[in-house]
Amino acid sequence: MNTFIGVVLCLTWFVALFVSVHQWKQAPQAVHEKAVALTLWRRAFAPIGWKCLEMSGWQHRSGFTEKRREALRVLVDLYHVEEVLLTKDLETMSDVGAWFALAAPAFLLHPVAGAGFLIALAAYVCGRTYALQSEARRVVAQMEQALPDMLTQIVLSLRAGGLPFAAWKTTAEKGHGALYQEMRRVLHAIEGGEGMRSATAAFGRHVPMKSLHDVAALFSQTVEVGGADLAVALERMRSSLYQEQKRQYAMQAERCSQQMLFPSLLLFVGILLLVLVPMLRGM
Repeated sequence: MNTFIGVVLCLTWFVALFVSVHQWKQAPQAVHEKAVALTLWRRAFAPIGWKCLEMSGWQHRSGFTEKRREALRVLVDLYHVEEVLLTKDLETMSDVGAWFALAAPAFLLHPVAGAGFLIALAAYVCGRTYALQSEARRVVAQMEQALPDMLTQIVLSLRAGGLPFAAWKTTAEKGHGALYQEMRRVLHAIEGGEGMRSATAAFGRHVPMKSLHDVAALFSQTVEVGGADLAVALERMRSSLYQEQKRQYAMQAERCSQQMLFPSLLLFVGILLLVLVPMLRGM
């Protein structure tokens, strides 16, 4: 049975490779451009990688693709999301198409080895998506930590007599990290002719972070008033975010202490046994 499965997989791979190479010229120009930039190994299997993308519903915005797209909206500029997504998906599926050729020898060796190899390929694809999502969550966490400090700088600039645009620009240019990069996107939009109210309303719209959306809504609604009213509103929000961060840190510290309770108890019991056992033997 395993010989039959191995032969079928081998024939399937050769047929897929032949068809994908034959239809490679019909792939969009953007795919060919991305394939040229791939490594030699991935470039050789780019046709079968593109065929795998078509079969997986890449052009139809499948749910699995949407997860990677949402993560990339946080990590890269919105104008380059589709380009980066195509590059990463083409890399992944080219690897899968290349390594799938080893599935047949694995089944010929042993059915468990073949099944394990196919599971490993599926885990590789899911792992690439999970890595993107983890990186996006890390960036969002950094933005949440930096948000109170950013609001503090804007409030100080407003109270010093600065205008809203000047306060935003000064803060954006001095800061470092994903949050300040997002501020600079808004700044470029304003300098490009977009109104400050609409530009600030779009601040962090693609980031899954409610506090950032609240800041954008508050700033866009009060930017025309400016001055003390805007500074007071931002100060209230900054204080609220700071208190929320303190509460989260306290909860995290409590969870860590609870997690350390059982290992500490085991250590105490172990030390107690080391002391009592020799004493009991001596008696």
